[in-house]
Amino acid sequence: MLTSPPDDAELERARSRHDDVVRRARQIKRRRSAAVGAALVAIAVVALALPFTSTHGAGDGRQVVTTSPPPPSSLAPTTTADRSTRSTRSTRSTRSTPLAAPLARGQEAPRSAIPWSQVGPGWTMALWSPEPAPSPGVTTGVAPAATETLYLVNPIGGRYAVATVPTGLVVADWSATGRVALLGSYGSSLETVDLGTGAAHTVSSSSKGRLLTGVLTKPNGQALMVLHQTTSNPATDTLERIGRDGAHQLTYPTDLGQVGTFDGGFLPSADGTELVLGATRGLAMVANDGQVLRPLTIPSGEPGAVFADCDPVRWWDAATLVVQCSGSTGLWLVPTDGSPPRGLTRNETGTVDLGDQDAWRIGSTAYVQALGACGYRYLATVNADGTTTPVEVPGVISGSSVVVIGVTGSRLELQTTVADCGGGQSLVWYDPGARTTEAILGPPLDGGGVTSAVAEQG
Repeated sequence: MLTSPPDDAELERARSRHDDVVRRARQIKRRRSAAVGAALVAIAVVALALPFTSTHGAGDGRQVVTTSPPPPSSLAPTTTADRSTRSTRSTRSTRSTPLAAPLARGQEAPRSAIPWSQVGPGWTMALWSPEPAPSPGVTTGVAPAATETLYLVNPIGGRYAVATVPTGLVVADWSATGRVALLGSYGSSLETVDLGTGAAHTVSSSSKGRLLTGVLTKPNGQALMVLHQTTSNPATDTLERIGRDGAHQLTYPTDLGQVGTFDGGFLPSADGTELVLGATRGLAMVANDGQVLRPLTIPSGEPGAVFADCDPVRWWDAATLVVQCSGSTGLWLVPTDGSPPRGLTRNETGTVDLGDQDAWRIGSTAYVQALGACGYRYLATVNADGTTTPVEVPGVISGSSVVVIGVTGSRLELQTTVADCGGGQSLVWYDPGARTTEAILGPPLDGGGVTSAVAEQG
């Protein structure tokens, strides 16, 4: 049904009703906006009145939360810009601050300041004496100190004092992840030192025979592997795993099957799941639970003959061992999968190198700890034919032994004598490329002398 068009009066009444609806909607919107704005101001005032919380890094690697007093209560109304600035400032304040700058060379700090998150390759555990025993043939007129300081030394020579211990101990091993050091008085006992508290605990004695050596288990140093030797004739070696509390966990086998009997040498894998045992006719890969996995032998050159009394020295890489055997003055590289070994060094009669004890590499160059006459030790490089060439380390006093502590990057860490007149030994970094040395503990940096050191093993 059709209707007639609305007249002007009806149109005007419709427009009026529409305008009323629009006005009411705008009023409601303004009221809501005002309410929200008031709520935001109230929230901002309350938030600003609360204590301010920030997070920052402590010197020992922990994240410490600190709280500051609230700001004054007489606050001006906050604008959008103020809220934006304050929000940005609050966000920045709750972020962790950058890592603390390394302790500078020659500086000392307490163990509580050790930045554990930074401890890794290039760090060293060392014993330092203010009055070390003089070298043979040297008279100083001063008695050796009764105690020594156990230091954790960073790569640039900053040192953290961990504990004071009696003179006569050596650093046997340490673990950054386990925060523990193992000190030995060989033939007597081993002690663990808690790197957080400095507390020492004797974990093994000579009650089971003469104590030869010990290391911490990998990767976290939660237990120890301790080597004992009986006093019987002939003496026999026994490898035992014990907890850090001294409780017995496992005695490893001495009968290693095809390769004979255990001869005292041992080396854990980096992940702690396996270890290599030295034997009278080679080596044996052994599981952490003591199960013999496979034999490893090194042919001596004679038909069917193998080298005897072989000991694992270190890991050349994840699947290859550096090995030393009786009857061979050189070192061998032995794959753990049973592949044929190859000679790394060979020592010819009439040379100064009377035998090689250990090996490292920097780039394509292999370095060895070489043995000279009368206990003299020195650094040498390996030539293409396996012979070695002595390295003259800058700054080392002529005739002083050079003991390799470890390798980090392109540098070797050495323990040697760089100060004359009967001075003690020092820890130094030697950069073969730049031909430079730099002391990080001991003379001439801080006097005294380093008596023992072990580099971080990773």
